[in-house]
Amino acid sequence: MSALPSTGSTGSMMNASVVSVLRLWRIFTDCFNCLSVAAVIDDKILCMHGGHSKWEAWIRLGPYKRPVDVPEQGLLCDHQVVEDGYEFFAERQLVTIFFAPNYCGEFNNAGALMTVDASLLCSFNILKPCRGKLPYTE
Repeated sequence: MSALPSTGSTGSMMNASVVSVLRLWRIFTDCFNCLSVAAVIDDKILCMHGGHSKWEAWIRLGPYKRPVDVPEQGLLCDHQVVEDGYEFFAERQLVTIFFAPNYCGEFNNAGALMTVDASLLCSFNILKPCRGKLPYTE
């Protein structure tokens, strides 16, 4: 049984919403596939994608051809879910930021965004996890 009705005006509106969400997801994914794997801010802050990849992958970082689809394994597909959206390590010299709240619909984690201002002060915006059943899931 489908989670979304497929007949009547309500069904049409729901289906149009799903199509819009899927289209937005595809645009986001296409954009992500073109982003740099790493960047340096003001010669002081190193930002990089990745979770718990083996460090050898970072040593061999080299130029990644972009756009690229996310592979099944390796540097570009690793994730490290953190409960509060971000978590400091190494005496606050390293921070993991995890953007996706309710990751894969299986975790009750928050997401976070880190903002760096002109004086290199870092602040966090927290994306709270949804409670209850997520929309568009069965």
